[in-house]
Amino acid sequence: MISAVSNKNQTFTSRSPQIRDAQWVCQKVRSFPHISTTHLNPILEKLEEKNPKIYERFISQTSVNRYIPRTPEEKNVVKFFSWHKNLVRKIGQVRENWRILGRDDYRRFDNVLGQFKYEKLGNCGEDAFLASSILKINGIDNACIAKMRVETAYHDTTNGERIIPEWQDHVVCLFNSDGSRFDDKNLKKAIIIDPWIGDADFASNIFVKYKNIFSKFFWGVRENSKIYFQKIDKVNFSDAELELLKRKHADLCYPKSSREFMQKK
Repeated sequence: MISAVSNKNQTFTSRSPQIRDAQWVCQKVRSFPHISTTHLNPILEKLEEKNPKIYERFISQTSVNRYIPRTPEEKNVVKFFSWHKNLVRKIGQVRENWRILGRDDYRRFDNVLGQFKYEKLGNCGEDAFLASSILKINGIDNACIAKMRVETAYHDTTNGERIIPEWQDHVVCLFNSDGSRFDDKNLKKAIIIDPWIGDADFASNIFVKYKNIFSKFFWGVRENSKIYFQKIDKVNFSDAELELLKRKHADLCYPKSSREFMQKK
């Protein structure tokens, strides 16, 4: 997984027109290249494991004594730790600056675009918001931003089976394919747009990828894990704001064709 989220010139081969359209939205979000600090977490964890003294000195700050890197390899590790630490600090500052200016979703939309274009920084939250906004611009009213939760069964000889729930630091854009409202319980109709992993598909198919290709990014995810999502936000634009957004961002409007956006036929 690369740390820079970017457009990879995807081709849409899904048999479902709705999934192809969802993948189009995903590609639009990824057409704004930006660095995601959370994409770097697996690399950071491996380096921490191999270099505990350097990590304590430069990241956790729990070490009282300063550790001075000696070898070229250690110096490169220090550079990476320092770069990542500064990047995390910067994305926090950038979010705070844009948040102050974004009093509603209309302003927030321009702010997130500005953050991507000028700061080149953003994580799954910005990705999910922009995907939901693009759906709204194209007439889809039932999309929401949802947070991921994982339940995994563990077995031990003392307590038997234990189900351990864990909220993940991950959000996506989610909507039901039949136009109904997502109720946090039934994911059978749900389509997930997740620009952070660079994919959009029915929830059941995305879950397979979470458990396999992307399992290193999610704590406690196993083959037997059950994955849930809970709605935490919904993008709202007035009719006037929608018209302005369509005029200002024509490239985010679905191209005219014989089939309407998200229609099965």
